Amino acid sequence: MNNAIWKIEQYKVCILEMKFMANELRSEYKARVHLVRLIIITAFTLLLAGCDSPSPDTKRGFEISESERQWDIPIDPQEKAAYDYAHALKLPDSVLKPMPFDFAAAERYALSPGYPTVSDQYFDHLCSTEAGEYIFKTVDKVEGLYQMRLRQKATTEEFKDLYRMEDPYGYVEGESENVAFKFARKYRYRFLEQAVPGTKFNMFWITSYDNSMFLEPSEDSVVVIFEGYTGPLNTLRKRYEKRYISKYAYTWRGIKREHDRTLGIAGGELIVIDLQTSKILGVRRGFARTSTRPDRVNWEFTPVCPRYETRGRSKDFDFSYWFIRKVLRPVNPVEWPNVNLYIPQYYQHLINEEKK
Repeated sequence: MNNAIWKIEQYKVCILEMKFMANELRSEYKARVHLVRLIIITAFTLLLAGCDSPSPDTKRGFEISESERQWDIPIDPQEKAAYDYAHALKLPDSVLKPMPFDFAAAERYALSPGYPTVSDQYFDHLCSTEAGEYIFKTVDKVEGLYQMRLRQKATTEEFKDLYRMEDPYGYVEGESENVAFKFARKYRYRFLEQAVPGTKFNMFWITSYDNSMFLEPSEDSVVVIFEGYTGPLNTLRKRYEKRYISKYAYTWRGIKREHDRTLGIAGGELIVIDLQTSKILGVRRGFARTSTRPDRVNWEFTPVCPRYETRGRSKDFDFSYWFIRKVLRPVNPVEWPNVNLYIPQYYQHLINEEKK
């Protein structure tokens, strides 16, 4: 009798446990169904918002502002005059014009997992439709040239700011402090001219420089000329003159495209000029791309187009010289080894058409 009662009680306990487990499973199933419904409703809402919006206001959570900040504009009168001159230059009509880009379609496309972001799509669009080298005329046996705009050495704060640098694409540190070593050297150009006071030099090597590098200009000096570099640092020399002797020059400028900096993209142009006729001989237009996250912005090491392949780098210390030497061929040139320009397919098609 006692055993029968005990078994009945055990059965009751088992039935209660089974009911409890069934209730738990039912609750978990309802929670999962609710989660699936929530995901479907959210995705459908986002899709409708993308279809109804005429222009994007986000790039995967990154807000696009209507009024973007301007890059730093020089305040020194001499630098500002060179800046204004560069930005006033009108390019020949044969240079590719900016092509429209559908930001709304790019944003909808970017909503799909694994698909490129709006920034990726826009960068590819700019690279394929307008970036490249445009050479209108070449000149042989050029002895020297005039650098119209100097590049100031960028700080860490500037590298990590989306807006401050005017031309992150064209910037390389080797052409900000020691640019004369890149141009006024054996097998390149015999001299490089700059407006007084001229470029700054890396003072780490101060004991290795020639004494002429520390000379101060006279009151009537207009131009500083660098010449004679053959390898050792003390072979580069500096002198001042009252007038320019160069027939050709180069300058640079940043370029603006819609929403470019907000999407982590910056453009720039390197321009070669005939000082005798004021005509533009060649232009290199390119774009650089960095992260849009404030903690990951870094213009110092970033993908660029058109890109060059040398020593595994997209850019290097002779970045400007690589293009300028194609337009202004030095009097004693030596071919630069292993420098290959990547040209987007769209622009390559135009080049082939011109050759015909």
